[in-house]
Amino acid sequence: MKIKTQAHVAYQTQYHGVWIPKRRRKILIDGVKEYLEKTIYSNIESRYPDVYVSEMNIQPDHVHALIEIPPKYSVSTVIGYIKGITSRLMRMHFEYLRQVSHLWADGFFVSTVGINERVIKRYIQFQDKQERGQAELASIVLIRSNTGLRTPQRLRFWLPQSYGDYGNRFMIYPSRLR
Repeated sequence: MKIKTQAHVAYQTQYHGVWIPKRRRKILIDGVKEYLEKTIYSNIESRYPDVYVSEMNIQPDHVHALIEIPPKYSVSTVIGYIKGITSRLMRMHFEYLRQVSHLWADGFFVSTVGINERVIKRYIQFQDKQERGQAELASIVLIRSNTGLRTPQRLRFWLPQSYGDYGNRFMIYPSRLR
């Protein structure tokens, strides 16, 4: 995932969200599944242009979504909007769902997705050695080790324009982070 920027913030936030129909009914069958997916993508794009649904898996009794949400929106607001708009539109479109008073159960599960904890701890510990005012973490390049685990190869940082040329980057290798 690429680092994105908005006014005064650089971010890389992804959330794994899961929500279920009321009483875990198996109502998300083939025709409903396609309509739900199309509805989520089209309505998120129109209401929250900065929010991006990168992956979605719809099972008969629950929905998994990998969503990139910028810091200016709360996760509960975005998922609440998704659940609200899809409930209304699906009950209008499918006659057998009109009898249901509430399509989705209250609440949802959400978990953050990101780089591993060890890399974050090293990054935080190394911050006092960097110049103050760094604007953006440009990239974390991951390579596969022999064990199959992902390990950082290098961290690159960009300095803000007030510190000079944007092309000027510091390279930090994991051996220096220990």
